[in-house]
Amino acid sequence: MLASGRNVNVLVLDTEVYSNTGGQMSKSTPRGAVAKFAAGGKTRAKKDLGLLAITYGTVYVAHVALGADNPQTVKALAEADTWNGPSLVIAYSHCIAHG
Repeated sequence: MLASGRNVNVLVLDTEVYSNTGGQMSKSTPRGAVAKFAAGGKTRAKKDLGLLAITYGTVYVAHVALGADNPQTVKALAEADTWNGPSLVIAYSHCIAHG
């Protein structure tokens, strides 16, 4: 969808674990992190979704942490909305599975 060049907005809520399954390790769980069924996290780094999207050359990309800086989050969402083309906002979202 991002490669299409269409004017779409994508919001990714990234908890870095499979929250809906009780906190199992996911492909984006950081190395060394503690997740259910994976006390040491995973052994390889996760793919950088933002970097992959930037390679298209037409995608607006922003990373935010929900709850950390609300004005920055609103600014990123507003910029994504006004971007004439595809936009991707990746929002780190804390989760009860983090303990």
